[in-house]
Amino acid sequence: MDEDEEEDKNLCPQIILLLIFIIFDIFLFRRSHLSKWPNTYYNTPIIIRDLYNFHIFSEYYEDLILYLILFDIKKGFYIDVGAYDPIKVSVTKSFYLKGWRGINIEPQPGKIELFKKDRPDDINLQLAVGERKGKVTFYIDDQCSSVEKKYSKNYTNITVVEMDTMSNICKSYVPKGTKIDFCKIDVEGGEKNVLLGYDFINYRPKVFCIESTIPRSQKLNYELWEYILINNDYSYIYSQGVNRFYVDNLIPGLMKRRIYIEKYLKKKYLKIIHKRRHKRRHKHH
Repeated sequence: MDEDEEEDKNLCPQIILLLIFIIFDIFLFRRSHLSKWPNTYYNTPIIIRDLYNFHIFSEYYEDLILYLILFDIKKGFYIDVGAYDPIKVSVTKSFYLKGWRGINIEPQPGKIELFKKDRPDDINLQLAVGERKGKVTFYIDDQCSSVEKKYSKNYTNITVVEMDTMSNICKSYVPKGTKIDFCKIDVEGGEKNVLLGYDFINYRPKVFCIESTIPRSQKLNYELWEYILINNDYSYIYSQGVNRFYVDNLIPGLMKRRIYIEKYLKKKYLKIIHKRRHKRRHKHH
């Protein structure tokens, strides 16, 4: 009996050392595993965890795609040209809720008041945007308001609004030293004129999201303006709904983030988002 007790005493230190070794080995394995995913927690990439908490308001998941390209930016800056509404089918509302700030540009009378109420920390401008500065006739249509009369065939009202270039707008309103993370353009047929008035040297967004179809149709028209982006060192990265996305070639690694779009813009993630999006839209309205 004494021999057994003595043997147990001898085993105790060995067992303790073995346990310490096992715990230490697990810790090292876990650190090694996580080092392969620098943005992970419990083996779940942070991009997915944030995805579950991301608020979706846009019509064609434009905000989600922009997030998947710019997910590592915590509080960025956006420009929304043709912002329309601060909540309904908004591409920027999701980012505002995450602490981003930016410029919302919308020519429709009355709409900008909604932005001032819902986005008090943004810069909200009632302007049309084009190739030159001046005044322009704006045709108000419930389905397609535009400075292009041919696209607003059922217009119910006409008004004259101020128009300016993106170059002037950025110079006047983008805070000094601020980098523009994305610019969304949806101006019902006027996309080319917006780009022609853009200063690509001093105010380069990392990403452009641009409507690429003829208003009231699914017919593509991006060939009218895509050359402007290509000539200014941007590359096409993705299409979704009526929009095309372009990234700045001067920023290394942005194009590679297409893999995140292809990986996470899938049914298993969208199914969860759909359920939460319906509740959020109902709540915000």
